[in-house]
Amino acid sequence: MEVASFIKKFTKKPNTNIGCFLAVQIDTEFIKIAVWGIKNDLPEIIEIGGTAQWDGTSVEVLLEAIDTSLSVALEKIPEKIEITKAIFGLPETWVSPESILPARLNDIKTICEKMAFKPLGFVITTEAIAQYLKAKEGTPASAILVRVSTSEVAVSIIRLGVIEATHIAGRSGDISSDVKEGLTRFGDQESLPSRIILYDGISDRLEELTQQLLVSDWYSTFPFLHIPKIETMDNSFSISAIAISGGGEAAKSLGIVIKPIPLQEPIQESKPEPEPPVIHSSTPRLSKSYSMGKINAIFSKLKNFRMKTIHLPKLNLKFPKITTRMNRVNLTAAVVFLFFLLATAGIVQAAKKLSRTIIKISIAGQEISDTVKVTADLQSNSVDSSANILPAQIVSLTKSKEQTKPTTGKKTTGDKAKGEITIYNLRTDGHKNFDAGVGITTSVSGNKILFLLDSSVNVASASAGTDYSIIPGKTKVSVTAESFGPEYNLESGTEFQIANYSKSTYVAKNETGLAGGTKKEIATVSKKDKSELLASLIEEIKSESQNELTGQNQDKKIFSETIEVKPTKENYSVDAGTEAESVSLSLDASVKAMAVTETDYQNLLAAILSSKVPAGFSANGQNIKSEIKNVQADEGKVFFDINFSATLIPQTDKKQFLEMIAGKRPDVAIDILKRLPRVKDAEFTFSPKLPRFLQWISSDPERVNFEIQIRN
Repeated sequence: MEVASFIKKFTKKPNTNIGCFLAVQIDTEFIKIAVWGIKNDLPEIIEIGGTAQWDGTSVEVLLEAIDTSLSVALEKIPEKIEITKAIFGLPETWVSPESILPARLNDIKTICEKMAFKPLGFVITTEAIAQYLKAKEGTPASAILVRVSTSEVAVSIIRLGVIEATHIAGRSGDISSDVKEGLTRFGDQESLPSRIILYDGISDRLEELTQQLLVSDWYSTFPFLHIPKIETMDNSFSISAIAISGGGEAAKSLGIVIKPIPLQEPIQESKPEPEPPVIHSSTPRLSKSYSMGKINAIFSKLKNFRMKTIHLPKLNLKFPKITTRMNRVNLTAAVVFLFFLLATAGIVQAAKKLSRTIIKISIAGQEISDTVKVTADLQSNSVDSSANILPAQIVSLTKSKEQTKPTTGKKTTGDKAKGEITIYNLRTDGHKNFDAGVGITTSVSGNKILFLLDSSVNVASASAGTDYSIIPGKTKVSVTAESFGPEYNLESGTEFQIANYSKSTYVAKNETGLAGGTKKEIATVSKKDKSELLASLIEEIKSESQNELTGQNQDKKIFSETIEVKPTKENYSVDAGTEAESVSLSLDASVKAMAVTETDYQNLLAAILSSKVPAGFSANGQNIKSEIKNVQADEGKVFFDINFSATLIPQTDKKQFLEMIAGKRPDVAIDILKRLPRVKDAEFTFSPKLPRFLQWISSDPERVNFEIQIRN
């Protein structure tokens, strides 16, 4: 039965409050499964599956073993549960200092895909055990962990809760000798923990093996302070450690509250020690309107009129009798002159009545300037002149740009040295399997050189010759250098250490030279190249957007300091790490900025100015100049200063002006007006255009227009 279908059959909403999880222990020869959950804020084992064997190499066999163990666990559970995520416990040989070995990481991914597991992360089994002991006993443990399987014994030293190292020895008929061989590989030790914990693999024989360890002589070879205590753990020990310790930490990373595990017995307080982190899987987790106004011109129509006949009084004059010709001439001249005087007076009166006068007066204004602090707020709906607040709004557009820049990244590449080696099993009485990717090392000029096995290999056990000498088992396998370079080209006869195994147990040697290693440096795209290219394009878009936003919103004032460019699509010509002399970026971006309407701005400015106009003056909006300074944006608001200046207009009484100059000739009127305070000049225009001697200022207000001009 496939596990995915089995789980589907058995799963339903659980009684627990967060569902259940899996713990999967993978060892070199067996696997174990445990179902666990959180109860009363504590991780708890629900059921443990059986121990299933596998060959240590085939992922298909591993999947079958997991299926078998999980089926056993689920069939033991009477109630239907929901299994969601899994924590993995892995052996040291599957993990490098940085992460899971690439080949083994692919195996984990295959398991998750085939079994429908969602990985929480992984722990190294021995580290989980160390933390489990600390949690259960209340103090960091010091002990020798001995994991027994069919073909090998793994020996680990824990000091104050920290795994010092793990060494693996091949199985022989004497468990004491195997453990001692493992301890020997730690080198000289000042002292060893006087506690040996035996666990796992072949639990049905652990009691027998414990008896062998109890009668062994430990003092003659190793620096134990007293006879070591031998403890045997049941089959649930290691999988419980993975679930309770590793799973508990994983649950914390999901935001689940986990209480400390209850202690087995009261203990003395000790200083807390940092918990080892759970390394998570790489599996992926988007107005009022103020208007300067249009000035409505006022037009007045000319009144229709007729020139009235002037009736002269009848003169009853008696002239003396003219007796001479001279007297008759003088009389004629007097009559003509009198008629001329009367005609001139009539024309002058008509000119005064009929002509229209435009008087342009230049007046000196008063300069005023000040600075006020203003806030533009997206949450405001109208101008608040008492608090100097303007309603703000968002303006936006979209932009696309492309840019290219030279790359600055460098990458070392070349060819890796290859060849064939022979692996020797010098002493163990069982065959040994080494996985593809296992490292072999040698030292060249003081530098450590690492090669990796190209494929899995099984090395036969050592055997006894006719003369009782040991004949090593041996197998050839191809290897590839870890990295590029000629330093990996090695002559034949070089000796290699295999993984962490002692050369006295397993050793490798090349019969022919390892060759083909080369190295060169190429230009590549670095992450810095991509980030700099993106930043440059964003800045270019931001610069161009200021003019475009202003052009599209001519009735608004755009705060350029608030322009924000957000990329919506990034398309690089090449990826980071790729060999290339240059890299290009095609960028689509949305651009937005905060703005206020010109009407609201001028409205507020006029209100501010009106509060600062002194008595006797008025303000004209056309004479106001302003500048926005010190713009700062914060959470939907823009704070800024307005520096403004204006020329104030003195208040004038046009009626009083007319009373002063009515009936006067222009020259006289100009002289009168220029004597007034702040009047700089005056100019008269008559319509219709009359001879100068007929230009008089009308006393009719309807026939005189004043135009006041401000002069700085």
